[in-house]
Amino acid sequence: MSSAIFNDKFYKNTEIPINHQNRAFRYGDGLFETIRIINGVPVFVKNHIQRIVEGLKILEIKAPEVLFNEGLESRLAELAKKNGVTKGGVARLTVWRDSNGKFMPENDSSSFLLEVEPYPENIFSLNKSGLSVSIYQDMKKQMNKLTKFKHLNSQMSVLAAVYARNNELDDCLLINDEGMIIESTNSNIFIVRNGTLYTPPLTDGCVGGTMRMHLINAALELNLGTYESSLNQQHLLMADEVLLTNAIRGVQWVNSYKHKRYFSKLAETLVDKINELALKSISSDSDQKEN
Repeated sequence: MSSAIFNDKFYKNTEIPINHQNRAFRYGDGLFETIRIINGVPVFVKNHIQRIVEGLKILEIKAPEVLFNEGLESRLAELAKKNGVTKGGVARLTVWRDSNGKFMPENDSSSFLLEVEPYPENIFSLNKSGLSVSIYQDMKKQMNKLTKFKHLNSQMSVLAAVYARNNELDDCLLINDEGMIIESTNSNIFIVRNGTLYTPPLTDGCVGGTMRMHLINAALELNLGTYESSLNQQHLLMADEVLLTNAIRGVQWVNSYKHKRYFSKLAETLVDKINELALKSISSDSDQKEN
């Protein structure tokens, strides 16, 4: 039986004492992060902490102590070991406001839940078959101060994913109020044109993905031109490659949008660089602990 950590205590997954009155269930009043595990060790943790702390500040929820002084890294490593995850894994951190009250909470204290489960691949790898995508037109994502965070109200992404499933697609692309393509249901988007990468700016309403940041850094280390630029359907039709990125799968390549077909040449190089950065982060964290 797998275990989880609820408010810094270990519980079997079937015995976690979360009741129906918690604000995550009632109001989606919180945030979450998903973190990749390689060789049994969580990677890029500091970037996830930075984002969720910033998001909790905007939500006016007190950040739990586990987020500071390397508490999250050590607890995730401990939980991975306890759950037998010695190679690839996925961790999820959920933080919500722990308070009575309805829309007006009585206080801004927090609760958190840490979960870890195995992942079939140890390092990031490129998908063998490209993804088929379309644009989800039924809803548009509003641009506001919460859009760049992974908050617990993800209904638009769910509906877009259901649309993709019902239309035999692998994923759908989301658009903002101005009709600009900003991301997919679970990933940031990049297009490649003539060896140069383009991705929507955060001001267009996309999630400020940690893998988005690492892919930009990887591209810069490879001396590839990389620009933030608003994207529309015409840009998709002109692209040589379309890439989707998130913290768990790394980089995934898109094979088709409508009649357009894409390649994956640059994607392969970028995945190798992302793995190099991930393994370097593990080695760096290990060296710091020893010193």
